[in-house]
Amino acid sequence: MNGSCNAVLDKEEHVLKLGESFEKRAKSSFHTIRYDFKPASIDTSCEGELQVGKGEEVTITLPHIPGSTPPMTVFKGNKRPYQKDCVLIINHDTGDFVLEKLSSSIQVKKTRAEGSSKIQARIEQQSVRASQPSSQFRTPTKPSSGVKTSPSKDNPSPEPQLDDIKRELRAEVEIIEQMSSSGSSSSDSASCSGSGDDDSLSSDGEQESANLHPGGGGNVRGPGGSSEMSLFKAREWWSAVLGKGEEFDQGCLCVGDVDNSGSGYDKVVVGSYMGMLRIFAPHITRPGEQSGADAQLLEVQLRDPIIQVEVGKFVSCSELLHLAVLHPRKLSIYAVSGTAGNVEHGDQYQLRLVYEHNLQRTACNMTYGAFGGVTGHHFICIQSMDGMLMFFEQESYSFGRFLPGFLLPGPLGYCTRTDAFITVSSARQVECYRYEALAVATDADSRQNSEQQSKNSGKRLTAEWTLVLGEQALDIYVPSVSPSASSIFILGERNLFCLRDNGQIRFMKKLEYNPGCFLPYASVSEGTTNILLANHNNMLLVYQDTTLKWAAQLACVPVAVRIANFPDLKGLVVTLSAEGHLQCSYMGTDPSFFTAPKVDAREVNYDEVDKEMKALQKVIREVTRNQDIIPKAEAEDDLAVTALVSTNLDDVSQALIPEINGIHVPSVTVKVKVSSRFAVQSAKMSVCVQPPLAVTQDQFVLDSLGSGSQVVVAFSAFLNGHYTPADLTGDVAVSYSSPTGVPRVTQCKFVLPLCLVCCPTTASKNAKYKITVDTNKPPINLSEAFPEFADKPEDKEGNALAFQFIAGSRVTVLASKTSQRYRIQSESFEDIWPVAKELVQRFEQHFAKLGVNDFRNSFSGPIPLAEYFEIVDHHFELRLNAQKYQDLLSERAVQFRAIQRRLLTRFKDKTPAPLQNLDTLMEGTYRQVIALADAAEENRACLVQAFSRLRSSTHLLILLVSLWQGLGIEQTAILEATLLPLLQDTPQLGWEESVDAAVSHLLRTCLSRSPKDQAISLSTSQLSMPKDTSRLKKHITLLCDRIGRGGRLSLSSEANAPAPVMMPACCEAVSESIIEEEEDLSLQQEATEKIIMKKQPSKKAKSKTGSTKEKKESSEKGFKEIKKESKDPTMEKDLKESRKDPSRENDSALEPDKEKVKLRVRVQFSAQCARRRRRRRVRFPEPLFLCARTSRNVTSRLQDADPISVTGDIDVFRLSRFRASFPKAIGGYTWEKRPGVVARALAAHSCLKEAARFRNLPEIHVFTLTGF
Repeated sequence: MNGSCNAVLDKEEHVLKLGESFEKRAKSSFHTIRYDFKPASIDTSCEGELQVGKGEEVTITLPHIPGSTPPMTVFKGNKRPYQKDCVLIINHDTGDFVLEKLSSSIQVKKTRAEGSSKIQARIEQQSVRASQPSSQFRTPTKPSSGVKTSPSKDNPSPEPQLDDIKRELRAEVEIIEQMSSSGSSSSDSASCSGSGDDDSLSSDGEQESANLHPGGGGNVRGPGGSSEMSLFKAREWWSAVLGKGEEFDQGCLCVGDVDNSGSGYDKVVVGSYMGMLRIFAPHITRPGEQSGADAQLLEVQLRDPIIQVEVGKFVSCSELLHLAVLHPRKLSIYAVSGTAGNVEHGDQYQLRLVYEHNLQRTACNMTYGAFGGVTGHHFICIQSMDGMLMFFEQESYSFGRFLPGFLLPGPLGYCTRTDAFITVSSARQVECYRYEALAVATDADSRQNSEQQSKNSGKRLTAEWTLVLGEQALDIYVPSVSPSASSIFILGERNLFCLRDNGQIRFMKKLEYNPGCFLPYASVSEGTTNILLANHNNMLLVYQDTTLKWAAQLACVPVAVRIANFPDLKGLVVTLSAEGHLQCSYMGTDPSFFTAPKVDAREVNYDEVDKEMKALQKVIREVTRNQDIIPKAEAEDDLAVTALVSTNLDDVSQALIPEINGIHVPSVTVKVKVSSRFAVQSAKMSVCVQPPLAVTQDQFVLDSLGSGSQVVVAFSAFLNGHYTPADLTGDVAVSYSSPTGVPRVTQCKFVLPLCLVCCPTTASKNAKYKITVDTNKPPINLSEAFPEFADKPEDKEGNALAFQFIAGSRVTVLASKTSQRYRIQSESFEDIWPVAKELVQRFEQHFAKLGVNDFRNSFSGPIPLAEYFEIVDHHFELRLNAQKYQDLLSERAVQFRAIQRRLLTRFKDKTPAPLQNLDTLMEGTYRQVIALADAAEENRACLVQAFSRLRSSTHLLILLVSLWQGLGIEQTAILEATLLPLLQDTPQLGWEESVDAAVSHLLRTCLSRSPKDQAISLSTSQLSMPKDTSRLKKHITLLCDRIGRGGRLSLSSEANAPAPVMMPACCEAVSESIIEEEEDLSLQQEATEKIIMKKQPSKKAKSKTGSTKEKKESSEKGFKEIKKESKDPTMEKDLKESRKDPSRENDSALEPDKEKVKLRVRVQFSAQCARRRRRRRVRFPEPLFLCARTSRNVTSRLQDADPISVTGDIDVFRLSRFRASFPKAIGGYTWEKRPGVVARALAAHSCLKEAARFRNLPEIHVFTLTGF
């Protein structure tokens, strides 16, 4: 590779061994550039890996590129076939030339102070391989002096190319120019760096990137818009720590030539809340050297705290700069002067007070400028804490004005172009006031003596324009960029606003961080402004309008930022933190000396890699397919919690209320044992019981539990209210941290005894509310089931037992002597629930101990919905009252505040006017507010009790429905979750709307009568308090009706699918042909049922025992006998007699005839009503059940009979088509003559769907058909 060279580097070739260097020469004129080359003397035709070791010669030719003289030049070369990088490093200060071998890429690091770049190479010396055979490479020959050697034509050397360094330099120089008044020193470097080629320079496609410094983070686009700049720490140029324990804020920093030295360089003035005033003249500090003492020009302790410092022309008849210092109650103007010192004492600086203004109001901040268009002088405007703007024309006080609608002071700024003041009020809106409007006000205070300022000077005025920001402002700045147009910059808590001087938004930048301070300054680009913005993440960001141009990491969070020019460098960033860390920095970079570890190259077998990848993917698929969605719980928790309730009540009650209704309130002890398998930390236990129950202590802090340790905690539970609790269950939760630091919770439940809330008493015979529980076993002695309540029994046989609730009514349990029934009665409906629950549970436990497995509890009586709805209405009425009280209380509170405002206005007036009975009105309103508050509190207490009663009643309703229909555990849990979705009422979400939504969902899904209803999804509208409870009561009634008709509660989508039917072995299934299309709409079904029940009441027919003595041998034989039957005149006679004498019907129904064949027929119809040719055609909405006592009771012709199941002596068939003819004695109609007439089954148990239930019927019922 050849290239031109100057006198220092001539055209001859120099031989350089790896690890050695050329002889020292004079400084070379090379610009910072990375150059790709290929040594000419190496035979590139050899195959395999070429190892360049120590002592081997590589011949290169250095080119000459004119430019600046940085301290070091790096040339990097890469041999494409062998992937080996070499680099030539030229040190221009010493003249050393070193050729080294690279292990990875070159890292570029920028230094703003030099205006150029350093290239730091990651260099790793190649170890000598002594055992390496020489046949792996050819030793290059040393060419003779003066002979030019070129690379092979087959592998020509690439042309010199520039990389991204030139663009990074260009971006860096542009930033420097924008921050400094003169950027000529860096322009040459930028222009020279841009003279090369713009293409990428990596010869082998290697991508080189600069590693970020640990202090930086992320990448941003550079000014050119094409290259990315890495974020690094801000380069500290000078810093100082100001005092200890002092506090600084936004206005405590300013820069300027405060001593009027005439050099044009700035001084840094810092004031603190402790009254310390310091002036600095920073200068460059060498690495490792602390800031010199000569940088601090002045330090003065003032008496008052310093709120803000500014430098300007504040003295009349003088154009020199002076220092304005704002104290809470004083404004001082100082002159700073310096005197050249002799020998080692240095220069001396003095602070002289020129004048000061004593303030009658506490100052907040100030601004200055050429108010009113004056030239050569600056006036000062101070904003007080109570919203007054005080104007000072240098040594004299001008006037003061109050801001309208003032509450809290905000930032203050002055716009020179419009001669207006801008501030942000506590209403979070920008307000602009013209100086002319302030000055020419009729009642403006124009007194010149500042000590005699009146506290009532000025009036409220109207703003020139306003703009709502919607957030509080942190600072306002109006840079003087162009006299033709000016921008107002406002830093908010979440946004950066730029406004025109007429109040229109120029742009807005949403900030994704918490800003601290900002400073707009002039930009090189026309029509744009640069903004320095510091945030609480220690970042200093540079924006050009809304575009982020640069970011640097700071050492602390600044509260103030300025730009200053110093002798050594211009455009430095001066930042001050709240703790007093003063720093002058520039946004450069810092090199990183991290070296990536070397990775040994090895050959890759792609077949093996592919095979291994397929095996791993197969394992991943299998694990993903078999894993559960919800992680499985551990077999045993780290912490085991068990609760044990004492069987006996406490000897000394721990109850807070000793007696309720003259009855002693007991308490019971609960012990909780916490066992730990491993060492756990931060264990805390909480106990929760339902009101009105309470515990002596509900929060426990457990010590750190070691492995295998146990802790026992005891507390007492008791009744703490004047109503009966709805649930005696309590919860214990223990939260802890596992050995790995994972937070976990372990829970357990405990059940309090019934004797805690009631005591034994005498039984009552009469009560308002009664329910009956049936069993299938002989009655037991109630004293054995409730031994703790058998101390004072009146009934020695144990047939009666009474419970007196401490805060409720009396509940009596009566056992029938002849039947298997138990009656629970009470004067309070909700008090039946605890006793009924306990009764059912103790019966099951009693028979389980005896080994009885077929014991069943049941409920045959009607569901007490009317009594239940009374409690629902009472609870809803209290909710309505609570809403009314809330509305009335809000109205009276508004009225009370309005009267207060009027009274305060009257009291503040200088000429008091008559109160016009406002004091009486306010007193009356106050009494109304107190009365409404008491009523609302009383209603809230009643609402809590009503909700507890409602929960008890709901529990009782769920128990009765489950016993009525024999619901399983899962179905009972679904019903309980539907009717009890809340543990407590809230104003936002109440019980009524929650239950209505849940019940409606069940009616449309698992309890729907057709798939069409299942497809209708519930609306996603927000739940709100209903106007009344009619809709809720209707849905609950319909829910019980659907469950009573055999509906199955389920959360699955196939809940309404018909249950599978078992067929006997002697029968074969016959396909069912559905002739008419089924339509099952719930409203039409209910309407049809009501019409049928209203127009044709149920009738019972009886028939005498038939003369046939045949016994049923099989279901098939019985079915054939029914098909062969004909009309029997005996049946007609029996039916006529039954219509005349109903008593005979009941008598015959009670005498079972086991020899007769019982047949149940299920007939399907469609739910549709229509009139056609004066014929009423009613299609029944649900299957019919027809049972025949003997083959002679009903004369029918059955076709396509489909036997479903056979249980004992019962034959069950499902008919798809049938025809039956009946005598006119039944109703005057026959099926053949009136084909549209619907038949009904007349029997007490006609609604039963399961054939197995017929086995338990005590008698045989006669089913006949009639027409309408």
